Amino acid sequence: MKNGTPDSRAARLVAVTTGIRRDDDADRVGLSTSYLQALKNAGLIPVLLPPVYDSSTAKSTLERVDALLLTGGGDVDPSFYGHTARHEVRRLSRARDESEISLIHAARTMRMPTLAICRGIQVINVALGGTLVQDISSDWPGALPHDSSVRSTRSHPVKLEAGSLTAMALQVTELHVNSLHHQAIDKLADGLQITGRAPDGIVEAAESIDPDWWALCVQWHPEDLVEDAQSPDRGIFAALADRINK
Repeated sequence: MKNGTPDSRAARLVAVTTGIRRDDDADRVGLSTSYLQALKNAGLIPVLLPPVYDSSTAKSTLERVDALLLTGGGDVDPSFYGHTARHEVRRLSRARDESEISLIHAARTMRMPTLAICRGIQVINVALGGTLVQDISSDWPGALPHDSSVRSTRSHPVKLEAGSLTAMALQVTELHVNSLHHQAIDKLADGLQITGRAPDGIVEAAESIDPDWWALCVQWHPEDLVEDAQSPDRGIFAALADRINK
């Protein structure tokens, strides 16, 4: 970056959000290395962001990078979308929620390319005014099993809107994806449009309605499906790199 503008000679830096886990009586920040490898495959360099940002620091931080990646993790605290917990919540972190919501608003204002994965699609929906299905198996009649623990298994199909960012990135309008979530988008935020669903109607892909803000959001984990050089999921990260380079 140079004065907030990408430098064609510089490596492309992607700010990557991280989570907090309790381990050996200490809170530790981290994320799956599969995100890092997927970015590397696309010629991008990850910059890990701890969950410490607020509205006063998010923009100045993002000015130092070229894109934002919102990663998977625990549930978003229901209070951020005006609800109370009606089911078991998993690995809540208000610090992470507050940090990522601040980063999302900054990225939107800056029109910064943004890729949102799993929890990422959920928190971006919440940040823009939407709500979540708190537990799919309890609240979504006829739901497929979405809460697998096997990252490398493609569990169910997703149909994508032709011409959407996700369909163009993957170069397909239907594919099978892995599925490691128990929550999903419920009420869609005004700033997003749905571009992909599972057969049971669960939202699997969305994007920004603002043509100047490239924001590609998926509910599955493409970073865990890119080991095969021919995997269509590599296109998700290649699309991010292409957008940065425009």
